[in-house]
Order: sequence, then C-alpha cells, then structure tokens
Amino acid sequence: MAGEWSYKREERTFDISEGEHELTIKSAATATSKAGNPVLKMQLTAEEGQSLWYYITFLKDRPEITNANLTALFDAFAGIQEGDFDMRHWVGQKGRAIIKKDAQGYATLNRWVKAEPIAPPIIQQAPMEQQPVQQTVQQAIMPQPTGFVYNGTKY
Repeated sequence: MAGEWSYKREERTFDISEGEHELTIKSAATATSKAGNPVLKMQLTAEEGQSLWYYITFLKDRPEITNANLTALFDAFAGIQEGDFDMRHWVGQKGRAIIKKDAQGYATLNRWVKAEPIAPPIIQQAPMEQQPVQQTVQQAIMPQPTGFVYNGTKY
C-alpha cells in the first residue's frame, strides 16, 4: 500500500501564539479516561485555523472541580445555554480563551474568557392602523349596527 501512495510533502501548523484567542468548537464528544471517568473531549479551532484539544474529566470524588470547569466553559460560550449537554448545539459556537505555552512549548488553554451575554432580539411591531380616537371610543361603547335603514340612510 505505501509503495502505491503518491507522497507529496505537506506541513501543518498547529502552533497557536500565546494570548487571547477566539476559538470555535469544531467537535465535541464524550469519552472515557484511563481511570474510567467520563471525559468531555472538544476540538477547538483558532482564528488562523490551528487546532487545539480541550478535555474536562468528570471527577466523581471532586464534583466541585468538574462543575467549576463546566461553569467556565458555559460562561465562555454565550451561544451555549448553561447546562445544555446536547453537544450538537455546541459545534460551531465561538468563545474566547487565554492560550499559554507549557514547559515543552505546546499551546494549552490556560483559562476561558467570560462572554458578554447575548441580548434578546429586538422585535419591532408593525405600526397599528391609526383610527380617530372618537371613532374607536364610539365603537367600543356602542357597536355600529348594519343592514337597516334609519331616516332614509342605509346602515
């Protein structure tokens, strides 16, 4: 198989500079850690297209740590409703994070940046037809009868 492959050199850039970046969730799934704990596994993409993996391990004996990590995640993505674990809703959402380099020089997510809440859409109502106030009040007090003749005028 390898002998039939038409090799062409292609280099990828995975390096993300340190600092604040907008990250888009490319994929999100659950997995199991080596210790048997559930793990949330996310592939994130930075503005320039570089990828970064982020994991949250669900620690049964330390739920406060898991909940703090999840709270920071939900706070960073204004488009994900807090407590929504349907990861299909997560894909494509954008959030911000601080990226740092570890001791080996690899980019790691240092912390999430809290997003500004999304304001509800402003719904403009179509203008109501203006009717003279007197006519509106008169109709509200006494409905106008129709289909009869009074003093020679048909109503």
